[in-house]
Amino acid sequence: MDPDTINDLLDGIQESNHTSSDSDNISEHSIGIANDEWRYDTNSVPHTFEFTGNPGLQCNLLNDEPYNYFYIFFDDELYNIIVTCINTRANNIINNGLKQNSNLGRWKDIDVDEFKKFIGLTIIMGFLKFLTLLVVDMKIFCAAYVFTIQLRFRQYNPSKAHKYGINFFELCTYDGFVLDLVIYKGKGTIENDTPFTFGIVDKLMSNYFGKGHTSYMDNYYYNSIPLTKYLLENNTNVVGTLRKNWKENPKEIMNANLKKGEAIHAENGNIHVL
Repeated sequence: MDPDTINDLLDGIQESNHTSSDSDNISEHSIGIANDEWRYDTNSVPHTFEFTGNPGLQCNLLNDEPYNYFYIFFDDELYNIIVTCINTRANNIINNGLKQNSNLGRWKDIDVDEFKKFIGLTIIMGFLKFLTLLVVDMKIFCAAYVFTIQLRFRQYNPSKAHKYGINFFELCTYDGFVLDLVIYKGKGTIENDTPFTFGIVDKLMSNYFGKGHTSYMDNYYYNSIPLTKYLLENNTNVVGTLRKNWKENPKEIMNANLKKGEAIHAENGNIHVL
């Protein structure tokens, strides 16, 4: 779906001050897509798409050794990137001048094999009790890299225990396995001019459209009536909560004064709101 179409879907929605990726997927199934009319006097069963994907781990392993699973994520490409960044950072610090007797004065560039040994020792330390593990240069250097770096896209949230941090938007399986993630980096997080929260979901889900997946979303940023329309058009089921102030929500649902145990229902095409 092109950006103009997405913007048409989002017309009237209160937008955040952010920006989405596009998708060219088109529904192959006939499905009732919502219009401007909500019905409160019916109670039909929602149409759900049958899952047609191939679940489970999509890679070949030599055997069931734990390292082979670890290597899926920490492959040679990632090791080389980390080692390059460590050596570059260390040499930049050295070139800017060191204090007398600094451990970095004895620095020698590391290689991937050395870094793998460091990772292995770090993991072992979580299972075995040693009196001391002395790692002079690398440990000090990594600590300096982690805690002194300045990020222009870090976020401030006064309600959190750690008030400054980096926002990650994650697509996860029901049991917590991370399928994909987007790191918020300010302008440019999403490539085009569609609203940010719509674009985040589109970007994370685009590789999974057309297979009958079910997307579960909360109302913090993501779910809305236009987004639900869009996901249904891409053969993706939707379950989630809605913010009361979204303009395309059914008004009678939002304004209902319900007592404990009462419920109200509205449907529009294949979108059902309780």
